[in-house]
Amino acid sequence: MLAFVAHRFHDLAIRAISDTQRIIHIEKIEYMYTVEEQDLASQLAAIQHQLPQEESMLVHLGRHACTFVPLPQPQSKEIEFGILSHDIHIGVEQIASDFFQHDIPGEPELDHAINCIEDELMRNLVLKSAGRKLISADQLHAAIFNVTDGVAEFSREQVEALFTRYAWLSMGRASATDNLPTGKHAYAALLILREMLHHLDYQTLLIVAD
Repeated sequence: MLAFVAHRFHDLAIRAISDTQRIIHIEKIEYMYTVEEQDLASQLAAIQHQLPQEESMLVHLGRHACTFVPLPQPQSKEIEFGILSHDIHIGVEQIASDFFQHDIPGEPELDHAINCIEDELMRNLVLKSAGRKLISADQLHAAIFNVTDGVAEFSREQVEALFTRYAWLSMGRASATDNLPTGKHAYAALLILREMLHHLDYQTLLIVAD
């Protein structure tokens, strides 16, 4: 087994295959996976009624940065644009173009991208979960997790199991029935999200679909 799997997955590759309840089955989707920049105010207004009542953290993956938005928002007229947020210098387009030479990245490509993402997250530990849920309303994440309507909840272990399937695909070991959405952007978006869950200690991910 390749080094990055042995080092980073901690035997979850075996668990992901043996524990079928934790495997997320995704139908094959034909269109290309792209990143759409979204206005945070509009996004929040559109999904506000679907968000949990307890404290949580909304994350938006842009092309060259990720934006974290704590929820509920503090009530202050002094906050620019009415939204308190924190940007970190990791983006889907950035990771895809800087590290991935192939639509299905190989081991060295994934390993180098992981190191870059880890370094940036470790500089932003102020964003650690503190018991909050991580929320994504990005269309790319909804496609990867096959969420077409409403809100779907995933544990950190389920996200890890899905990423393990992508890692096996990178090694040419995917099942014939493993119809995963692929492409550089899909890999980058899932990889960034997976690293956030681990290094910022989020236990639960909510995917909100339009």
